[in-house]
Amino acid sequence: MLIVWDIDGTLLDSYPHYESAARAHCAANNLKFPDPALLKRGFGHPQWFDYGWPGTHAQQNEIRRGFYERLHALDALPETPVRLFPGIPQTLARLTEAGHRHAIITSRPDAPLMHVLRREQMQDHFACILADESRKPLGLRSKPFPDQLNYVMQQLDAKPFETVMVGDTEMDVAMGRGAGTVAVGVQWGTHDNDVLRAAGAHFLPATQDELCAIIAELHAGHLPSDMSSITPPVYPQPQ
Repeated sequence: MLIVWDIDGTLLDSYPHYESAARAHCAANNLKFPDPALLKRGFGHPQWFDYGWPGTHAQQNEIRRGFYERLHALDALPETPVRLFPGIPQTLARLTEAGHRHAIITSRPDAPLMHVLRREQMQDHFACILADESRKPLGLRSKPFPDQLNYVMQQLDAKPFETVMVGDTEMDVAMGRGAGTVAVGVQWGTHDNDVLRAAGAHFLPATQDELCAIIAELHAGHLPSDMSSITPPVYPQPQ
């Protein structure tokens, strides 16, 4: 199987970094800090999500844009302090030893992503890495559109039925379903099960061991009964 991973919230424990940025943004703009459930719901697409902040539509867009830019600036730091979830290196090694290939699709900038992979000595696991700056010259739309996943499958000569998209948000799941792959929404990330299920997740593993067991079953040919492509939700694209 080709396993295509999201990074933030799936391999990297990024939510505390996101929450800290939200608190700083609220303090700087005299905004009420959102309800924690609402804040989690916006993880993955903060530039589009309605956090309940006041103002006209145009003012809310400007506030969200400021939050997105704050997050993007933190993500672009060359040496991010964000760390892997416990057990991720062992899980990647276990899946690699079982003969599976790996790729990454992420909205992180290229240089900080490569710093994390080198820091954690993981770069050799991945046959293809598609980060935010890499996709733009290729004319590929961002998640939830399937463009990036289709491109990775084409580059690695993988078919949708032998590809698994693994992520923690509806954006990841929607991209997987849009490309006709198996879509896995992990429960150790940010979006809750109801959101992931509504986006079309085939599986919702609670642990990395459960994820490995699911991939073993898929490799044995036990695919979901419904592998049809689903049109992703339409979000306005950031400028």
